[in-house]
Amino acid sequence: MSDWADDTIRKLRQKIDDKRLQTERFVEEQKIKRAYGVPLWKELKDMLRFYATELKDRSGGADVIAIQHEQVDDITLRDALGGGTLLRVAFDSGRGVVSWECGPEPQRGWEVAVAETGGAQFHCGMVPTTTDSMARQMLDKLLGI
Repeated sequence: MSDWADDTIRKLRQKIDDKRLQTERFVEEQKIKRAYGVPLWKELKDMLRFYATELKDRSGGADVIAIQHEQVDDITLRDALGGGTLLRVAFDSGRGVVSWECGPEPQRGWEVAVAETGGAQFHCGMVPTTTDSMARQMLDKLLGI
């Protein structure tokens, strides 16, 4: 064989190995996202409910934020004091993405991303965040503060 043929075979083998490793990495990340995504989503919904209850308790029993609708993959909250603005939050478990809307402007969502430690957390772009921070951001938008 010529040097070109040897070099080409080596490059093709490397390309095949790289593709196999990329596929294995992708499959492993998807497994981690599925394993952690739903528990993270439940944690986010718990935080939203917690803050709605905390505001009610601290306001002397008046609803500040009311839970309008809740299912496994979405929750809708309403500003009970203001103009009845709605916050809709949904989780796409297949993609591991939380999307939300509140008012006329579209909002950027969060995606479950594999952490360097092997677990997972929500990210907005490349920036990791906590469910507490996400809940506060959405509720601030809902209440217009």
